[in-house]
Amino acid sequence: MNRESLRCLAEERIKEAQFLVNNGYHSGGYYLAGYAIEIALKACILKLIEEEGVIFKRDQKGFQQDCWSHDLNKLMGKTGLKNEFERDLENPDELSVNWKTVINWSEDARYEFHSKETAQELLRAINDETHGVLTWIRQRW
Repeated sequence: MNRESLRCLAEERIKEAQFLVNNGYHSGGYYLAGYAIEIALKACILKLIEEEGVIFKRDQKGFQQDCWSHDLNKLMGKTGLKNEFERDLENPDELSVNWKTVINWSEDARYEFHSKETAQELLRAINDETHGVLTWIRQRW
């Protein structure tokens, strides 16, 4: 799987998530929406590897194993964008509110039921044209 494939897959997953929520399948939509962010962050990680060869740095032992995580905070930390992201979260805008919504997602969502409202809230946090988490990631992947 290469970076372009992951970007395309993230875009497809977010469209599928929206379709599911629009058609009453809120739990599945919620799950796929979070997965879209996970995949998008992994595309950012591949960009970092392509640009810096980060996995061969001594201080990055365990880097590859950590990239198998589903933890969005951990993955953000592996993208090389964490400092920029934290600076952007300090600005008084909706990105920080949206991130707080997004990081509530976990891969365990596949075993949970989610309401229409919860699924729509996650999709809004991801897709907001100005302050959405995926919007932010797209500018950097």
